Amino acid sequence: MGPKALESALQELRLGQDGRFLICYDITSLRNINCLYGRKAGDALLNAVCHWVASLSTGHLYRIEGDLFCILLPGFTLRDTEKVVRRIETRFSQPWALLANGRHLEVFTTATIAYMEDREAFWSAHLPDLFARALDAAKRERLPILFTPEADLQTREDIHLQFHLRKSILQGMDGFDVVYQPIVNAKTGVWQGLEALCRWTSSELGAVPPDVFIPGVERMGLVHRVGEWVLDRALATCKALELEALKDFFVTVNISPMEVARPGFAFRVLSVCEKHDYPCEKLVLEITESTEFNFTPQNRSAVEALRKRGILFALDDFGTGYSGFGNLKRLPVDFLKTERDFIRGIEEDNYLQFFYYIMSETAHASGKRLIAEGVETPQQLSGVVRSGADLVQGYLFSKPLPAQVLAGRLDRFSVPSKNHMPVSEIGNMQMWLRSNDAYKITPSLFGLLSQCMNILLGEEDFDAAINLVLGMMGSHFKVNRAYIFLQDAGTIFSNRYEWCAEGRTSQMHLFQHMDAATDGFYKVLVENNILIATDESQLPPNLLQRLAGGAQHGAIQAMVVMPMRRGEEVLGFVGFDDDHARAWQPEEIIMLHNLCLFTLIVMNTCKEPKKKAADAKAAKRPASVAKKTDVKQ
Repeated sequence: MGPKALESALQELRLGQDGRFLICYDITSLRNINCLYGRKAGDALLNAVCHWVASLSTGHLYRIEGDLFCILLPGFTLRDTEKVVRRIETRFSQPWALLANGRHLEVFTTATIAYMEDREAFWSAHLPDLFARALDAAKRERLPILFTPEADLQTREDIHLQFHLRKSILQGMDGFDVVYQPIVNAKTGVWQGLEALCRWTSSELGAVPPDVFIPGVERMGLVHRVGEWVLDRALATCKALELEALKDFFVTVNISPMEVARPGFAFRVLSVCEKHDYPCEKLVLEITESTEFNFTPQNRSAVEALRKRGILFALDDFGTGYSGFGNLKRLPVDFLKTERDFIRGIEEDNYLQFFYYIMSETAHASGKRLIAEGVETPQQLSGVVRSGADLVQGYLFSKPLPAQVLAGRLDRFSVPSKNHMPVSEIGNMQMWLRSNDAYKITPSLFGLLSQCMNILLGEEDFDAAINLVLGMMGSHFKVNRAYIFLQDAGTIFSNRYEWCAEGRTSQMHLFQHMDAATDGFYKVLVENNILIATDESQLPPNLLQRLAGGAQHGAIQAMVVMPMRRGEEVLGFVGFDDDHARAWQPEEIIMLHNLCLFTLIVMNTCKEPKKKAADAKAAKRPASVAKKTDVKQ
């Protein structure tokens, strides 16, 4: 049955009151199978998929066009529909057994899946076009999505945007411009460099933000054209203003990972430098994190070829993703630019200031300079300079400037900014931490914090690093046990890591898996962000029952537990416990708090924990539309 039959079925169903959902999918690698095994194999695969879908006995299957199919589910709820989606997704992760041209084949293929409720807003839509938009959105998200009228409107706006964007690029970069934001020396307050930033004003759409049009440029495969144009304009401007003659000047130009991976990247960059007779050592190429970048042999070769000619490299959003701590030692770059999230609130958050200090120490130890981006207030400037930033950038000093305006402010490259705070007024970070009443940190605790952070950031084996840090903390505070529970699903947590003092008994056999809701933890952790028990009478009743059932009565008399949170979600918890009553000291609470934060940071930046988290997320993932990609502006 085809699209007309589906239209007729929907018209009849819309006369009733029951709801209905549609699941559309296409077989993404059908063309490859046709090329490898012949069209008979492709036809055999289509038949196998159709027979399997029919065996579900959940709805009616329609072939819309080519390899695009739709399942109509009358009377289904959203939850029922998502169950079918998960079954389809699971089946496409397994091989299909085919018989084609007398050969028995096992082929793997994937499917792009979108599903939607047949709402009135969709009734006037041309179904093949509607399904095509839904599957385009699903391809961008790389997971099954619930396609809503709102998502459809956004998709149509994106298509409209891409039409005008492509037109502007192919018509000689019509409406594009380059603006320049100063990068300031943290020690002197003098402008030292510039970041060249691309802007686009469409004659039809007006000014379009970079985080909207840059992903569109990448999806269309035109990012190399835009990138080369920006590089050309930036070097031409710097040359015209004679900025390259300044001793320590550099200009930073953003490049997408897609540009680096494109053959001939190094040659094109060097050609632009030669065109403008611009010194390579005063150019910094900043790899943005708009898409994932891997230092494959080909990519590394391109980067190293340019570095040999003197061109420098920077990584955007240091502390996250591929530019995180786990890769730091191996990154062939010269500058690290910290994510804006590390700046927001740093003037009031003493932990952020300490963490930024550790980041700067780690960067400097690997021979890299640190740029603090997004500085907007004098208090933020004080926080990042106190914490070790080499260079700073943000609206506190200047918004991005057109070339004409920049030409009138060249004196800033020799005169300190009025907003600059001399380093001599800030003092030593360790002295500040010891004297700052808000943080209440002692020299011994500062030393322990530094040791733990360096272990977690420097050790490639995440499990070994965590176990070592738990042992250091447990020994320092003379507790019986230190442990970390990580979330499996919902309120179910598993005891992944445990350290026990010498002569003490492990409790992992009792607490390997715990439902925090029934054990009395979860509600307290969510409401209060801490559970403190100084003696047995304050322990949750369910916990006492579990201890008694395991013949371990008295094994835990006191405990302190803190959650690891991402927003409102509790991802795990960290705790100390002891077999005698004790009053927990402020130092111990501070250290536990930092262990939570350190563990979350390293889990988000180390490769293996990220993989584990992704696997767990995929296993329990509800199909939904993901948020937009965060893109360099």
